Amino acid sequence: MKARSRLSASPSHDLNFLVMSFDTSGKTPAFCDDGKACEAPSRLRGKAAGLALLRCLHPQARPSNTAPTEGLVPKSIDSIPKATLDGWRSELSQWSSAEIFRVRIDEIAAPSQIPRRVFFRQSGLTFLRDAWIASRVSSALSSEQVRLVPDERPDFEIRSAGRVLQFEATEADMEDRRRGDEPDDEGWRPDPVEEWRKRFEAIPAALDRVISKKLGKDYPPGTALVVYVNLGCYGAYLKEGIPILRTGTAAAKDRFSAVFAMWEGVLYKFWENSAAVSEQWPYARPDDI
Repeated sequence: MKARSRLSASPSHDLNFLVMSFDTSGKTPAFCDDGKACEAPSRLRGKAAGLALLRCLHPQARPSNTAPTEGLVPKSIDSIPKATLDGWRSELSQWSSAEIFRVRIDEIAAPSQIPRRVFFRQSGLTFLRDAWIASRVSSALSSEQVRLVPDERPDFEIRSAGRVLQFEATEADMEDRRRGDEPDDEGWRPDPVEEWRKRFEAIPAALDRVISKKLGKDYPPGTALVVYVNLGCYGAYLKEGIPILRTGTAAAKDRFSAVFAMWEGVLYKFWENSAAVSEQWPYARPDDI
């Protein structure tokens, strides 16, 4: 069985889950785009017809056959009206169950609804990315309810076991990446293993950049920090990556009540009350593919 890699039928703005089936012979899989071969790490070889969660780039939409719902906009738009944004923000600032919130943000932020050039270039849309992070955190932690915080900060809060927990959210990515210039492609594309390593090696600097910006701001007591590490490597470097994430988030341990990182479909908690901890919860689901 040959390996295949493709974007999902309704690719997200930046959370592209890819499907790969591996040759049982242990040979290097070929990425079927333009005929270019691409080596996969040896530890991934030989898995028969396995579904591998490959690149996590950013908020994944629900399938394109999802029925249109109120407040969605046509893909041909060049900008989203302020009234529509205000309506979305107001809606997402109301307490709702974690599942309803997750479904709703996937509907609103689906690439079939908002093209990349709008999602990443138009000002005032950051709250949608915060809401996507909130939806995954609340699901991973089996929260009862979640909402965006109407005030400037923190970004969102969840209700869990009778407690309200507040979170500040941020995203770590390649410094020179211009996502608004990237195509809304739905086809196959190669992703050479050299690019995986490049993304992996960019993690420390990316964490330092975004965490440094958060340290100088004021937050309510008890606020936690969650960093979405938008530098997926197909699970190839997990063993060496976890210590790097822990070290890279240490600067925030005395400023926030807890420090989490989202990477490769898993939510990790590395720090709590300034002490090192080690907990993890998956947030990716099969229907994200």
